[in-house]
Amino acid sequence: MAGSTRFPAYEAADFGWGPPSRTELVTMNHDGQVVLVAAKGGAGGVQASGALSLHPAHMDAFKSHFEGYLD
Repeated sequence: MAGSTRFPAYEAADFGWGPPSRTELVTMNHDGQVVLVAAKGGAGGVQASGALSLHPAHMDAFKSHFEGYLD
């Protein structure tokens, strides 16, 4: 889907705390690969962006741990 103009990036990235102010589609080819995306400019704030590629078998374990940190 990387680069697709029909992928609803802003709707798909709403994880329950509101839509993102920015999304980027990146290409990832390896399990465990992490891509950090530069933050947009602005005064008085910090933005960290990232993407994580996992094999489907590892995604459930990651999701469980990640959701635990949100509680």
